Amino acid sequence: MLKTLTRLFTHKSEPRTLICRRSSSLKNYVVGEASCQKALSRLAAPKTEDGHHSECQVIFEHEPTNRLDRKAVKATASGQPIGYLPRHLADDFHAAMRANGTVRAVADGKICGGRLHLGTGEKQNFRVKVFMKWPPEGEAR
Repeated sequence: MLKTLTRLFTHKSEPRTLICRRSSSLKNYVVGEASCQKALSRLAAPKTEDGHHSECQVIFEHEPTNRLDRKAVKATASGQPIGYLPRHLADDFHAAMRANGTVRAVADGKICGGRLHLGTGEKQNFRVKVFMKWPPEGEAR
């Protein structure tokens, strides 16, 4: 009995997540992908002559330990850092999280680019686009 009660009262629940409604168009809600090219390459596959268009789920979450911006909202996919929400959208993001009682948002996204020009050897960076209405709205879970 004591073990059951202990487990009930010490169990940490998962943080609540806002599952964002899908927008019909892709938006550039991720910046800073240039510094995350290794992670994006692992997620999308190596650069090719045709480039990539890989579907993914993008998680936006406040990064309070960011020493450059205390309101920073990091973007991850499959646990890999892929960039940040643009700084001018952070206040809307935090307001949406408070209004929904959530700490993060999940949206459908796409990793694009990664084209390798065989003739010149020029490599195009990967970038991330997101199917998400703004400000974020959806179902809290």
